[in-house]
Amino acid sequence: MRPKRALFLFDASASMYRFNGADGRLRRTCETAVMIMEALQGLEARFDYAVYCHDGDTPLQELIPFGQPPTDERGRLTVVSKLVASAQYCSSGDNTVEAIEQARHKVLDAGPADDRFVFAFSDANFERYGLTAQALSKALGETNGRDEVRSILFLLATFEDEALLMAKSLPDQVRLCLDPRTLPSELRQAFRDARQPG
Repeated sequence: MRPKRALFLFDASASMYRFNGADGRLRRTCETAVMIMEALQGLEARFDYAVYCHDGDTPLQELIPFGQPPTDERGRLTVVSKLVASAQYCSSGDNTVEAIEQARHKVLDAGPADDRFVFAFSDANFERYGLTAQALSKALGETNGRDEVRSILFLLATFEDEALLMAKSLPDQVRLCLDPRTLPSELRQAFRDARQPG
């Protein structure tokens, strides 16, 4: 049996750090990362995963490579510390689209897999950088079940109603997830959807 391969892509842009005091978006992102790492511990034979982040300077920064998950709390803390540092010290900017495109190639290059996924997370600071629903949809790929990599964007925070509007515009590709506790059920649904014929 081949494993499912998933790349988790986190937003570590400057806005994540800047607005964390207002709504806890960076804290929620770190909680989400830890929850994923803990949930997948011991399932390495079935789920091969990697964790990356993007910020205003870099579209894709490796935090955990495929096949090398952290094995203890210290390893998970190192991942979260790098995530926070990226958000704290990076320049302003948004590389969401480029990061998702590169992440999809990373999953394809990682080797044979039963299913392939990119789960991206963002604070939906899109309007400021001119990121449109059309550009985001193209980066995320097809939704008809024939794409080699199933990509979903989870919006963990919002500016005004940007996240809500984007989720309504792209219901098959974008999910509003302001409470990390709802994420496990969202991920389970994504795995179930991948098994359904297109």
